[in-house]
Amino acid sequence: SSNARNILSALSEGALVANDTYTVEVNLFRKSDGEVIGEAIATESISFETTLSAENLEIRDSDSEQNRLSRVDLRFEAPLFEWRGLNELLYRLIVVKKTETETTVKLLSDRFEQPFSSESTSNISENIYLDVQTRSNSYRYPEGLLVFLEQGESYAWQVRSNVKTTHGNKQIASEVWDFTTEKIDTNELTELLSILLGSEKVEQLLSEGLELDTIELGGVTYTAGEAVVILREMIQKIKNNKAAIGE
Repeated sequence: SSNARNILSALSEGALVANDTYTVEVNLFRKSDGEVIGEAIATESISFETTLSAENLEIRDSDSEQNRLSRVDLRFEAPLFEWRGLNELLYRLIVVKKTETETTVKLLSDRFEQPFSSESTSNISENIYLDVQTRSNSYRYPEGLLVFLEQGESYAWQVRSNVKTTHGNKQIASEVWDFTTEKIDTNELTELLSILLGSEKVEQLLSEGLELDTIELGGVTYTAGEAVVILREMIQKIKNNKAAIGE
């Protein structure tokens, strides 16, 4: 039948067998000189059911808490998006900035409804920070677009794809996940260094190009946030006469 031919054609193209009941019927005919003679001399049929695993129609989060994208320090790494799903599917990944005036789900849905264009992988004015396609189950944020991500902001992302089945294409989507970029606040670090070294010395170092994103203490390099904790403890010990500033 034409329906059977369509199913076989879809299977040959890699389609997944959908939930359904199928019947295979075999008819045996006599042939003479290449032509069928009379009616079928034997007929046999068998029916069977197929079940498509739900996992094949899902895009799931990473198994590991350690690998889950949550907070990113843009000074040291680009966000890495990872998910679980069928291999070799063409996935579409979209990242948007979370705002109070526009719902994240609507923003993502409206963008997914638009045809993908490799010429428009971002549109910052519309809060679309990344729109890409990949056949992998992970994607590293492009270095060239990192400049648009802001410190101390939250971003949402979702992955969608189309799965070809014997019942036609089925769109699958992940949950909406989010991550936050670290906010680098060097004001407190500057104040603590001023207490220890004096304001004039700190201003001089800053004017000479000192950057406070990271700082070296005792031969070890710390982030601004880590250094603040250490310097607080150091100043407290000095106030309690348990430490002194060396000459």
